[in-house]
Amino acid sequence: MVANIRSIRSVMWSYWVRFVQALPLVQRYRLGARYHALQDHVIIALRRIPYRELFPHFSIIGAQKSGTTSLHYYLDQHPDVFMAPQKETNLLLPDTHDPVPYSSVEPLFYGTSNHEKRRMMSDDEILRRMLVKYKDERLIGEASPYYTFAPIAGGEVPERTARIRPGMKFVYSLRNPLERIISNHEHDRGNHERAGAPIRESIDSRVFTHSHLLDASLYWFQLSRYLLHFPSEQIHVVILEELSSHPDRELADLCRFLQLDSGFDFDTSMLYRASPIAESLDSAATSRAPVRFSQSTYEYLMGSIRDDVRQLESYLGRKLDMWDLSKETWCR
Repeated sequence: MVANIRSIRSVMWSYWVRFVQALPLVQRYRLGARYHALQDHVIIALRRIPYRELFPHFSIIGAQKSGTTSLHYYLDQHPDVFMAPQKETNLLLPDTHDPVPYSSVEPLFYGTSNHEKRRMMSDDEILRRMLVKYKDERLIGEASPYYTFAPIAGGEVPERTARIRPGMKFVYSLRNPLERIISNHEHDRGNHERAGAPIRESIDSRVFTHSHLLDASLYWFQLSRYLLHFPSEQIHVVILEELSSHPDRELADLCRFLQLDSGFDFDTSMLYRASPIAESLDSAATSRAPVRFSQSTYEYLMGSIRDDVRQLESYLGRKLDMWDLSKETWCR
């Protein structure tokens, strides 16, 4: 009986939070972000730790909608790894107040500046907050897919990180680039619906007005920026389709890259998502008709993706045949 009452209360609270977050006043003045910033400052004030010596050793840099949340929580299971409790710390973004190019089309969910994306915190504040529960694990990691949104955002991350942490390792999770674009579009659409500002444009229109949909799927372009500042030995590529079909093998490879015990038995029975809300959005998306591109949009996308995949395959030294990029599959 008590469990049922708690369950009902939890559901009611969840709906109440969604209702409040959707209020125009909350959205306009970003009261949620301001509340979390105040909460962060309280946590920071309560505990002082030697954060300068505890900068992350590795980062999951993306791609968005490519399994970064699952990787974050799988690695968090390992006894030698401490993952930042707050996914997407955006610690590696420079703390600047200048408007980012993407703010003109998505100020509500991606922020108007790096400072806002960092939840109005300095490097010291982010580190203090993320390490509150740190218990001397050998490796510290974080995950922020915003680092692979260049050129509209995150383009400064590789150079800045090379100055701060030249030994940093990066984990880059990739997914069929066309499927990732559609998933990103559905994610954006769900967020807008929840905020009471539904997207009226089709995916064909948004591909041309919201460049992040394509940019984040140009994996070689994003990866090549890191290779200008870091050797390939410090970058590990995970293919989501392979992680889904052979999780033990792929996580063992990842452990070897991070110099961890590769025999650790991960629990991969759960597919993690960014939030319970994201899970409900995914469920709603599967009930709708599948999203596909017009032929002209498909040709526009493939004009960039085709060559990008070829260069990525050359770098990896193998074909990515698990990615079906055919017109028959992706055009309506």
